Amino acid sequence: MKIHYDMLEVIFAYFFKKFDRSRIKSVYFIEVTAQHNSFPLEGDFFARFSKYNLQVKPISACISSGKDRVFDKEPRERGIIFRIVNIQRVNTMEFCIRGGFYSHGRAAATQQLQVVLEHEEWIIKSDKLISVS
Repeated sequence: MKIHYDMLEVIFAYFFKKFDRSRIKSVYFIEVTAQHNSFPLEGDFFARFSKYNLQVKPISACISSGKDRVFDKEPRERGIIFRIVNIQRVNTMEFCIRGGFYSHGRAAATQQLQVVLEHEEWIIKSDKLISVS
């Protein structure tokens, strides 16, 4: 299955917007591990987020024990992990995506998104909250 960087950018930007950044200054770490396969995100993919004025890095750049807060390895700034964990292709122009964020301890949420290609642009058609803690 071909994963479109344009689609991933829209999904992660949507997740970032939904998360209330006013609570903490954060570095955002992202990962795509759909269907237990890791999808490597190349360096040029991260450059896409400069237009959002966000610090976005691969998950390999963070430290998290699973119960403590997430930190950037260098410098030790607090961070948040955003993941896409399931990608289901409905057809060539529609995907069902499951993903969410993890900040620390029980601060996490999982959402299911319907993402469609309309007029050569990926858009979020629906968003369903699956779990929150």
